Amino acid sequence: MTKELQKGDFGFDLNFTAADQSGTELNLSGGSVWFKMGLANTNVTSLSGACTIDVAASGTCHYTVGSNDLGSIGTYQWELESIFGTTKKITTSRTENIVIKNNLN
Repeated sequence: MTKELQKGDFGFDLNFTAADQSGTELNLSGGSVWFKMGLANTNVTSLSGACTIDVAASGTCHYTVGSNDLGSIGTYQWELESIFGTTKKITTSRTENIVIKNNLN
């Protein structure tokens, strides 16, 4: 599944559930989560920002899109990094792409 967003839009939330590689929801208590996005197939991060944890026990969180986040059209891949101090980091693999499209004039 693909999320389609409009270039230049901002102020809305992208909702996620952090999970380990087997798909088990993470308990985010005591942790932090970072949303990362980059052009597909480049392995270059073009956006990185902190998520707000909504329900730690079930791994739900969101990233609020900022005013400069969706400035370039294209197909992007994303991932979540859940960090627990200096002892543990778990990356939630992307399960869908984000496509940023031009607005109609």
